[in-house]
Amino acid sequence: MKKLSIFIVLSLLTLTIASVSFATNDITVLVNGEKVEFDRQPYIKDGRTMVPIRFISERMGCEVIWQGLSQSVFIRKGETLIILQIGSTKVFLNDETMEIDVAPEIQIDRTMVPLRFISETLGANVGWNGSTRTVTINTEQPPDFIEPDIAIIYGKDFEFQIRLENWTKYTSDYEVKIEFTNYPMNEADIPAFGPDGFGSAWSTIKLNNWRTPGQTLGNLYRLMKYYTTKDNMFELEKGMEFEFVVSIRNNQTGEQRDYEGIAVYKDLLKDLRGE
Repeated sequence: MKKLSIFIVLSLLTLTIASVSFATNDITVLVNGEKVEFDRQPYIKDGRTMVPIRFISERMGCEVIWQGLSQSVFIRKGETLIILQIGSTKVFLNDETMEIDVAPEIQIDRTMVPLRFISETLGANVGWNGSTRTVTINTEQPPDFIEPDIAIIYGKDFEFQIRLENWTKYTSDYEVKIEFTNYPMNEADIPAFGPDGFGSAWSTIKLNNWRTPGQTLGNLYRLMKYYTTKDNMFELEKGMEFEFVVSIRNNQTGEQRDYEGIAVYKDLLKDLRGE
C-alpha cells in the first residue's frame, strides 16, 4: 500500500511537471501583426523556434514540395530555393551549401523546420520577445525614406528661418531635430516680452531634441532680429555663417539620416537702411 501511494504521488508530480512544461512552451507567432493558428504548436529546440512546414507554405507565400524517398523539403519563393533534409543541418540555398543550428525533424506526423532561418532567407524581418514568448515576422518591405526639403528663408521679420518645406508628407513615425554645430545656440537665453516690454524678460530655447514634423509645422528654427544672449556669449555680425545639422529619423525602421547646411546672418534691417 505504501509503495502504491508513492507511485501515485510520483505519477501526479510527473503529470504536473509535464503540464507546466507544456504551458510554458506556448509560443505566439505574429505575421504582419496577425496571430497565426497552428495545427501543431511551435516549440523551441536548442534556442531555435520550430514551426510546421505548412506555415511556411501558407503564410510566407512559398511553394513547398516534400520528397519522401530522401526525406527532403524543397521551398521555393521567386528565385530563392531552399532544400532541407530531415535530421541534417546541411542546407542548400540556391547554388550554395551552408550549415544551420538545428536540423528539421518530424513531430507527430508534421515536418518541423527552423523559423528564423527560413523567414530571414526569404527576406522577412524576425523578432523575439522572451517575456511574452512571441515571434514577430514582418514580410512587408518598409516604405522608402522620405527625403527632406530643407529651405533657408530670409524674411522681413527674422534674419533667417530654417524650414522643412515638405513636413506634411511625414507620418507620425518620423521625428526631426536641428543642431547648430559651431555656435552655442542649441540652448541659449533670448529676449522675450516681459512686464516692461520686449527684452525685459528672458526665455530659454532648447534645440537638439526630437520632435514630430507636425509639431514644428515646418519651422525648425528662426533667428529673430536683434538676437542676443543674456550673457553675451557671442556677437552677431553681418556675413556670419551658422552651420547646422538637420536629422530625420524613422522610428518604425530605426533609420536616421543627417543633412548639413549653412545659414548666413545678413542683418537685413541694416541692409534696408543702407548701412
